[in-house]
Amino acid sequence: MARPKIFTEPRKATAVRLPEPLHSELRRVADERDVSVNHLVIKAVREWLMKHEGDPIQLDFWRRDSTEQASSNAPVA
Repeated sequence: MARPKIFTEPRKATAVRLPEPLHSELRRVADERDVSVNHLVIKAVREWLMKHEGDPIQLDFWRRDSTEQASSNAPVA
């Protein structure tokens, strides 16, 4: 059974691709805390945005590493 809704603002569905180990860890932590993976992702993104609001853009930070580039260039099944 799904958890009851606890939000009031409209939501926008989106998809992200996470490395398998990161997703597994995220699911484990969500299960331990009895919250959804979605809840943890929303919380993490909000905290990151608040922390970095007004920061100058650092191009090196936004560059993909070779692992991400290799996986993102893989053919779509």
